[in-house]
Amino acid sequence: MPVVLALDLGSRWIGVAVGSTETRLARPLTTLRAQGKAQLVRQLQRIVQEQQASLLVVGCPQCGQPQERPGHQELHGFAQALAEGVGLPLVLRPEVRSTLEAQEKLLEAGFRRSERRVKEHAAAAAVVLQEYLESLGRPGA
Repeated sequence: MPVVLALDLGSRWIGVAVGSTETRLARPLTTLRAQGKAQLVRQLQRIVQEQQASLLVVGCPQCGQPQERPGHQELHGFAQALAEGVGLPLVLRPEVRSTLEAQEKLLEAGFRRSERRVKEHAAAAAVVLQEYLESLGRPGA
């Protein structure tokens, strides 16, 4: 069963989600502190090995926009470096409202504010991954 990891990259936190191309279901996995590329790569290598992942999907707020915004190249380069560091192919996935959607889902599930803050990054990664998994097999995806 092909396993896919997804990341929601933030300046302080990195949300991680896992899903399957077979079941086409994604779930939040963990949230990592953004403490430098080398440490993040080591943490992601461990997760890739544990999950037996074969693809990395990264949410990109600026992908698919008509005009490239400041920071796009930096995000793209960072995502590419992470993918190379863990030895996985990379898919950049346009996302605009993943964090907001994740917050809404956590609120609906009854999580308190303090719990939502901890879980929202991984939940946002799961939103991005779920959208990617649902797009598989659709023309133009």
